[in-house]
Amino acid sequence: MTRHGTVLRSIDPDQIAWTEKQLGTTFPSAFKARMHHRNGGSFELDGEDWFIYPFRDRSTRKSLQKTADDILVNTRSLRDAEPDLPEGIVVLAHNGAGDHLVLLPATSTALGPVVHTLRLRGAELTATMDVTELPAWV
Repeated sequence: MTRHGTVLRSIDPDQIAWTEKQLGTTFPSAFKARMHHRNGGSFELDGEDWFIYPFRDRSTRKSLQKTADDILVNTRSLRDAEPDLPEGIVVLAHNGAGDHLVLLPATSTALGPVVHTLRLRGAELTATMDVTELPAWV
């Protein structure tokens, strides 16, 4: 991954659905729509660079290789490393310093639209913005 994150092309909705099935939840439609057009990338928020994890793209070997460090892998890794976090937490992005932007479940089958910042030093979790307010990423 470069300093600015992995910038990928659009992703087929079937690939997003595969990740949802693996996690047992659905992402907010606004997030899926943005990721459909640009699967991964980076943006700046309050002076911090954030790097969006892509959805895994299993369509070709090359695509799979480019998206190996994806939402699914990083969500599972965070859940394993920090078992006291809220159940069903899903990672969207990181800042390179161990902090993450995450979504929490709204129901047993769907993630809510509020993006939270998870500061791992102290396990601080704060509501940051609605998913529709995420800055455009490049």
